[in-house]
Amino acid sequence: MGAETLLTIEQLTVTVPGRFDGDERRTVVHRVDLKLRTGEAFGLVGESGSGKSMTARSVMRLLAPGVRAQGRVLLGDENVLEMDAETLRRTRARRIAMIYQDPRAHINPVRTVGDFLTEG
Repeated sequence: MGAETLLTIEQLTVTVPGRFDGDERRTVVHRVDLKLRTGEAFGLVGESGSGKSMTARSVMRLLAPGVRAQGRVLLGDENVLEMDAETLRRTRARRIAMIYQDPRAHINPVRTVGDFLTEG
């Protein structure tokens, strides 16, 4: 019996607006496919600007305004890209998290935890 599939990404494409109004959108992530099962470790590596962070942000649906993710991002059998706001909030609170590449750059010991929680 195989391990449960935790995360499936199918044909993920991320586009950003052009620099000027009317410019064509630019594709920054092009048709990513991957599957992560229970007990597996996965490393996403690549050059700077290759789309690693955009891929991870798409899984969490933490993209900047105007950035579009298309395809399917399945957490279990639920498509993150199609979740309503409440389901997405619960999913982020209970099922999925992101650890940033340099967590020290995001934490300032002078500020309280409450400051960080209300910053977004």
